[in-house]
Amino acid sequence: MSAIMQLCDVSLRFGSKHVLSNVNLSINQGTLLGLVGRSGAGKTTLLRVLTGMIAPSSGKVFLPNRASLKKMVGFASQEYSFYPQLSVVENLWYFGRMYGLSSRVISSRIKELLVLMQLEEARHRIASKLSGGMKRRLDIALALIHDPPILVLDEPTTGLDVFLQEMVWSLIHRIHALGKTVIISSHDLRELEKWCTELVIVSNGKLIGGQELKSLKGARQLEVVFREVCDARV
Repeated sequence: MSAIMQLCDVSLRFGSKHVLSNVNLSINQGTLLGLVGRSGAGKTTLLRVLTGMIAPSSGKVFLPNRASLKKMVGFASQEYSFYPQLSVVENLWYFGRMYGLSSRVISSRIKELLVLMQLEEARHRIASKLSGGMKRRLDIALALIHDPPILVLDEPTTGLDVFLQEMVWSLIHRIHALGKTVIISSHDLRELEKWCTELVIVSNGKLIGGQELKSLKGARQLEVVFREVCDARV
């Protein structure tokens, strides 16, 4: 598979603190990549670099054909992005306009996303009145309104009960099956191990994945390796 995004020697400093240190990561097209790490390990910062929200202090983020991150990536953070006083459809229209899409394209995308996100019956409901699961689905729909090839999700199941967590993961799986490359961060190692095609451990600004992670794991439980790596890098 070809790489849809590459990070080469990416470092990020806030003052004297190194949040990311010489990170190298190649993300293949069609991957469902899980990022796991303890709080403060650098997961969210890494996602913000991947989405272009933060520029690295050094190193580069490479995309095919010099495409822009804004067009290539859709991002849904832990905090909701929708406008609570607007309806589901009004939010989708607003975000479509923000991406510079034509009325024809926005209308078509809204029809597709309402079906995909199972929000058809709630299309005219005010966002603040939605259930927790519907709010999460709306936020993911907003991240997909411009039909980006890469979807980045930061802790999408946080604050949801077990039933809604399963629902969100099922939705992510359907999105991935459409050909999207999905990058998702979570504290729940078991969720990521169950659903993702690739895993990367983020620990103290460093990444462990691919063959390095396979070599460390061997026949052991991934949770054991995760604890070893995180404890060794504190």
